[in-house]
Amino acid sequence: MTVLSERLDVICDFIRDASASFMVIDGEGVCLFANHAIQQLNVTGPLSRYFNGDAGRATLKAGAGQSTPLPFSFEGAKGRQRANIRRITPATEEVILLVKIIQSARMAAFTMASQSEGAAALQAYHKRRVSDRFGAFFNTAREGNAILNRAGGFVYGNPALLRLVGLTEDELTRKTLFDVISEDSVAAQIIGTGATRVDLSRIAPSQFDATLHGPQRDIPVSVSLGSNGSESSPEFFLTLRDLTDSRRFAEVKKLNSELDMANKAMDEFNRLMSHEMRAPLSKLVSIAENLRSFGKLGAEADRYVTMIEEAAKDALLQYSSILSMSRGSKREIVQFRPVELVERLMRQHALIAEHHQVRLNGAISGDRHASVPVDATDVFLIMTNLVSNALKHTTAGDAVVFSITVHEDSRSLELQVRDTGTGISEALRPRIYDAFVTTAAEMEIQSGVGVGLALVKRAVELRKGTIDFTSELGKGTTFTVMLPFAEGDVERVEPEEIGSVANGLNLAPGDTILVIDDDVVNLQILSARLAAYGYKVLTATGGTGALRILKTAQDTWPKLIFIDRNMPNLNGMETTRIIRSRFRARDSFICGLTAYVDHEIVKDMTLAGMNCVEQKPLSNQSLEKYLKPDRARTEVVHRLPRSA
Repeated sequence: MTVLSERLDVICDFIRDASASFMVIDGEGVCLFANHAIQQLNVTGPLSRYFNGDAGRATLKAGAGQSTPLPFSFEGAKGRQRANIRRITPATEEVILLVKIIQSARMAAFTMASQSEGAAALQAYHKRRVSDRFGAFFNTAREGNAILNRAGGFVYGNPALLRLVGLTEDELTRKTLFDVISEDSVAAQIIGTGATRVDLSRIAPSQFDATLHGPQRDIPVSVSLGSNGSESSPEFFLTLRDLTDSRRFAEVKKLNSELDMANKAMDEFNRLMSHEMRAPLSKLVSIAENLRSFGKLGAEADRYVTMIEEAAKDALLQYSSILSMSRGSKREIVQFRPVELVERLMRQHALIAEHHQVRLNGAISGDRHASVPVDATDVFLIMTNLVSNALKHTTAGDAVVFSITVHEDSRSLELQVRDTGTGISEALRPRIYDAFVTTAAEMEIQSGVGVGLALVKRAVELRKGTIDFTSELGKGTTFTVMLPFAEGDVERVEPEEIGSVANGLNLAPGDTILVIDDDVVNLQILSARLAAYGYKVLTATGGTGALRILKTAQDTWPKLIFIDRNMPNLNGMETTRIIRSRFRARDSFICGLTAYVDHEIVKDMTLAGMNCVEQKPLSNQSLEKYLKPDRARTEVVHRLPRSA
């Protein structure tokens, strides 16, 4: 008798008197054996017809390739019948398949009568060798399976388990469960207090995690332990599943969570640093505007005060650009108009060009006033650094020309800066975008601030654009940047009525305005500007002082309140919530001030009870939206974005 025949006899004996319906077939679907339960269902004929069809042949082919049950259905005598199929011979032997009928509740009740014969079948089953009984089921399994005795000794182990523990079959039979997995995980449960020998029946069935001592390293495993329930001949069924990949997944998930927390902390740090770094520049802008508003400056003094104001504004914009780059594509994109960019670039670089006796010219191809869906901060950062570099390397009497071209057909923006300076050598080309690298007249690499082109490169890459340059020594360099139009999250800067933002705000000279800011200089500057318009101004250096003023205010209740977001003790949002809660009978228009503006900040400040949010410094033009709404009805105020 062949090995295959012996295995078939073992399998047939095992399933002969089982309550479940089983049928053994070959790779062509021919029935080799059908147990009593499946014969009573009268489905052997329908199964044979099914396996002769296209769907059945496909099921046979799929079932022959795996050792786990494959579900399928076929048309039986009383309607659609569910079943599953699996291979029960090793891959090196002839294909033998086991079909099991999935019985409905009614069919299960029909076959319960045969369960009384189970005891006799179980006795015959225990007479077989363990390896013969389970080898057909376990040998092709991917997980480690074993049969244990009550003391934890290995009676049988499948090939997957042998590979996992790095032992031969003979070596495994001389081991116990505690020789291959860590005792600390289960020993206390199994042995118990005062016990001297192991008894697996204490915890079977159970499932727990443990550490397996592999041939090269310890392996985290999941242990499943079951029992045949016999008192006279107990056997325990062990399954070991390697958890290495799932542990790695958990570690990656934990690292991602920690990274998210770090990113949030960095965002908050950026906000705080923005407030601190922008504050001095904001004061310069406000002081310059106050000086010019006096109207007593001479032409030359007014020119230099304007330069101070513009330089501070441009520094603020550059700082915002660099800061926003750290946030990548998460920030909102604001469109720009070419004519406004050209005017700003000319104002910023006119004094340097005049000092170096270099002609600076800007050109626009296309609609000068069209809103271009490319982020304004990115474009300004790119152009101001390229123009600045060009002016540094252009000698007196030569020219720097920059241009902006909008390509509607390809939905892209072309930025170009051309100079007639010293040029860039080929040796420097590979490192031209490296940080802290700059060029000298002799084209040698020198250490220095040299971060301009590195920032430009970073901004271009974040917006999925390209940058390139052509250069010839002694004749000049041309940088060309191509940026694609933004898709999706683009904030359109369009005129809108101030009344929709400042509803009910109707100020007149003599009305009271409250200014709350922990920076005394900012308080003095804004107070002086408001007083110049004829308003009565109250000031507080914090939220607590503001609440004291409001508590005693009667006829001088402020119609308008300007409040800073970041203040010690009570910040602007906390103070606003208290004002809205404690003084419900009084109404004030509250405008929040902050140095750093993004969607989340505007959302938080608005939900706290502020009517709108303005970015510091508050310019005269922005201020007039509140003091003289009839003269400034086309300005935009920061509000909660429409997408929120």
